[in-house]
Amino acid sequence: MQYRNFISNDDCARYIVEVILTNKLREDFQVINPVGKETLSIYEFALICADTYREISGRECHVITPARGQTGKPPLEFKTIHSGYQPTENIRSYLHQFIQMLIEERGRP
Repeated sequence: MQYRNFISNDDCARYIVEVILTNKLREDFQVINPVGKETLSIYEFALICADTYREISGRECHVITPARGQTGKPPLEFKTIHSGYQPTENIRSYLHQFIQMLIEERGRP
């Protein structure tokens, strides 16, 4: 099963501002990995998307997946060495806003 860490654009932008304002950037090259609050499997993310769409639109939404095999590998753990900023958004509230925006732009669910 594949896992992903989800961070909203807003949290990512706030993370960048935090790094800039606290002057944590070094003069040499540095890579920063902003980490979100939630790590989910791709399947779990799809289920949340479907639930959110159903909640907003009142229409059915199914998640279809290929047969899943067992990898035997432990789930990935997403970490960062930068502790100054902690993300505030969770995936459900972010998806609710995002899907609502998509439906409004399209004009129907």
